[in-house]
Amino acid sequence: MMLTIRALDSSHEHPAEAIFEVLSSVYEYSPWSLEYLKKDLALPYSHYYVALDSDKIIGFLAITKLINEIEITNLAVCKAYQRQNIAHRLFALILEQSEEEMLNDSETTLFLEVRASNVIAQKLYQNLGFEAYHTRKNYYQDPVEDAILMRKLI
Repeated sequence: MMLTIRALDSSHEHPAEAIFEVLSSVYEYSPWSLEYLKKDLALPYSHYYVALDSDKIIGFLAITKLINEIEITNLAVCKAYQRQNIAHRLFALILEQSEEEMLNDSETTLFLEVRASNVIAQKLYQNLGFEAYHTRKNYYQDPVEDAILMRKLI
């Protein structure tokens, strides 16, 4: 395996389709449609970071950047590549870039939400310094489930 972690750029053909493949391999029903991905990729404030095995996208992290806030909008790693520290490496890249981009010592807050039942993801986020600060009741569908909101100040 030749793993590379980097920001998604125009060198990758059909990124929406490749990212949708990752989502489809992880979830029974992808939380995002292919059409949604195409629209999100085109937005100026949406940024994607990818994990590549050779040239194949095997994981990604999507964020929305607004002034002093970064929302983690999606994260997925193909099942065959899970538990290999790939999600941690994707987060490390955005944290490094966010710290480099910060001007005048302003604080930036990273936000994310996670299913209450996704204990593995919650532990990853806690290990990365995120803290739970709120619960949204019945936020997720199929199945209906609470969302745990988490944040990290950098």
